[in-house]
Amino acid sequence: LVSSVETINTVDIIPSDYKRQEAIGYEAALVSNLDLFNMMPYDQKNKISFHERSEISRLLQEGKKHDLLFIDGNHTDFNVIYEDFEICRLLSNEKSVFIWDDYYPEKFAIKDVIHKIAERHDYEFLLVESRGHLFKDHRSPEKNCGMVIMRKKGAHEDIFA
Repeated sequence: LVSSVETINTVDIIPSDYKRQEAIGYEAALVSNLDLFNMMPYDQKNKISFHERSEISRLLQEGKKHDLLFIDGNHTDFNVIYEDFEICRLLSNEKSVFIWDDYYPEKFAIKDVIHKIAERHDYEFLLVESRGHLFKDHRSPEKNCGMVIMRKKGAHEDIFA
């Protein structure tokens, strides 16, 4: 909805019209990303373009750089997760911000990938504890898991403070 955002490109291994179980208003629903897109009542949604992973080489050839990259993919295969990062890194600019979903140290390999990136590259990280916060129920929000925000060191004013 922000007017300064000109385009949103999504890249997914799953086709945008593939239906899967999701939750809408706390109720189970069999929907695709395209179905969810069509449910949005906003004119600004025309900024969103859906791409499949097979289009990555074309997107890289276009040379367009992205300011924000959200990584929410495979959770268990270190090599696949690291490859997602490398692709996003090629699509990023010096000031890009990466958001990693589902950082869950006891369960997923994302933690190991983030630690490897920290060893190899000059990035800084911020954990936003968000797991269990979206749907309020009898459980307490989980600690030390959620989303990780990552950016190159020194590329921004201190938004992590």
